[in-house]
Amino acid sequence: IKISEWNRDPQGRIILEKNSGFPTPQDSLAVFGTSNPPYILGLHTSITYKGLTLSVLAEGRFGAIINNTIGNALDFTGVSGYSAQAGRQPFVIPNSSYDDGTGKYVANTNVVTKNGNNNFWASTWNNVGSTYINSADFWKIREVSLSYALPSKLLGKSFIKAVSVALVGRNLLTYKSKGNVWTDPEFANTTGNT
Repeated sequence: IKISEWNRDPQGRIILEKNSGFPTPQDSLAVFGTSNPPYILGLHTSITYKGLTLSVLAEGRFGAIINNTIGNALDFTGVSGYSAQAGRQPFVIPNSSYDDGTGKYVANTNVVTKNGNNNFWASTWNNVGSTYINSADFWKIREVSLSYALPSKLLGKSFIKAVSVALVGRNLLTYKSKGNVWTDPEFANTTGNT
């Protein structure tokens, strides 16, 4: 994924314009990684006892990143947790710095965004894609099934040789990266048409 990024100082902090308190975007796109996980792991186990079978299927995907464009839409409309975190008031952007006038970058502890959230979230923060890039790593319990095979003596001499009844649940649990505050890494909020 190549996407727009903020200007950052040598410590990786976002560089702000001291007068506005707003971050400054880079002129070119930055490479962040792949959206296709290079590591995929599947685990399956099954236990049978007296005709009952419990089966669990889990999957993990690791090493990819996701561009959570839904975060952009939520910030734009002002309904995201990020856009509400400062009580809709001016705030200090975390992990930011500014040029002190000598070419040295100083950790920002007091330069706040001007105009609070009025135009920051909808016209500044959400205009840079790296804001919504994070790990797409996950573990999922893809399927759990509990089945029961009816004893063959109940079937008698019919043409049916075996019958089983099962309860099946799919995609029951997802454990995702803590940095992904928006959605399931496999979620797509577009149809793919551009």
